[in-house]
Amino acid sequence: MLFGLLSITVAAVHANVRDGTPKEIQLSSVSASPFMFSVGVEVGTPSQSFKLLFDSGSSSMWIRDSNCGSQSCSNPGFVSAKSKTFQTVNSNSHSINYMDGSFIQGPLVEDAVNVGGKSVQQEFYLAKTDGSAVGFAVDGILGLAFPNTLPTFFGNLISSNQITKQVFSVYYSKDLQSGSMLLGGIDTNRYGGELLWNLVYGDSSSGSAPFSLWKTKLDYLSMSDKNVTLSDSFDLIFDTGTALSNFPVAIADKINTALGFSFIPGQNVTYGFPCPNSTVPTALPNISFGLGSGAINFHPEEYVYFSSLVSNKTTHVYCTSAFVGRPNLTDSAIFGNILTQKLYVVHDYKNMKIGVAAANRNTTLTGAFVAADSTDAPAGSWNGSADRYTMRTNNSKPFSNSGVISAVSLNLLITMLLTLNR
Repeated sequence: MLFGLLSITVAAVHANVRDGTPKEIQLSSVSASPFMFSVGVEVGTPSQSFKLLFDSGSSSMWIRDSNCGSQSCSNPGFVSAKSKTFQTVNSNSHSINYMDGSFIQGPLVEDAVNVGGKSVQQEFYLAKTDGSAVGFAVDGILGLAFPNTLPTFFGNLISSNQITKQVFSVYYSKDLQSGSMLLGGIDTNRYGGELLWNLVYGDSSSGSAPFSLWKTKLDYLSMSDKNVTLSDSFDLIFDTGTALSNFPVAIADKINTALGFSFIPGQNVTYGFPCPNSTVPTALPNISFGLGSGAINFHPEEYVYFSSLVSNKTTHVYCTSAFVGRPNLTDSAIFGNILTQKLYVVHDYKNMKIGVAAANRNTTLTGAFVAADSTDAPAGSWNGSADRYTMRTNNSKPFSNSGVISAVSLNLLITMLLTLNR
């Protein structure tokens, strides 16, 4: 999985929305996990409520079973005997294995799954053994990547005609405390300028099918007068399940060295340098990601966050880089929530495109939902120097859930970001 949690809060069981209109789902953060979010899901009849990782970087859905015996299964799990619509599809124990060695095991089952009033009969895995790294704050995963062996929740919405446009759009608040996911449309109030559309690339050498992840081509990455050399086949993955921005180790090292970052003491993943006044140096450069006909630009306060470590009973604050290295990445990088927080991102399943624009930071916005996809919304042509396409907000500050991320939270974040898509 390609981590960082999203939270869809559903107050109660909703009537099934089958008229095909776009449906907005409110998002809220998990306070104990920096940059992490969970999605509220109702499962079964009568429904049981769970918080799942909303993850566009994986395709499967799984929930902890009430009889899960693992240490991480402290929260009440799904009680299948209480649901009138539950059925076992395959009682054999299946394994979902992740690249960091974590895993879950359990049977394949089916039941009613409701997110914000959109309800489908969904196949998912019931984890009786949980060796994953999702932590105690969530009860499983809701995958929104392209289907692997099982239909996804989003795919089932399409096949049951509950959305007329095969898109979902994601928006985050500036402080990553709230946001929204729109199923089946685009909210024109949530972004400024025009959407920049990029083709989704498949896993074949030509970029065609099969499709697995929401990925497009990253043409270049530059910092002022410094450029980072990328291969012609370098992918950029958009993943709501990843907190930080992940690169191959060698490229992450080049980026952070050019920025003046080094490994934080006691860490071999995160880079940073001391900033006792919790102030980001103005000398740090902007960073540009080249996508198709334009570039997305980030200012230092948008790729730096504060973390704290205690040494000899003294708390040290670090300016910490959003860019980390992953040993199992080669010609690809993952946009984490810390960067996509500045964007409005549209996932167009039918036309295999990703649309991005500068997120509108007006917190009083009301919905202007349009059942639209990339064939309806005009394509934008971005100028990398145009400020409206620079992901910056007024009075921007490096963000964390509580101003400074503690050593405990930082270690949790590191554990989470080490988990990759299976």
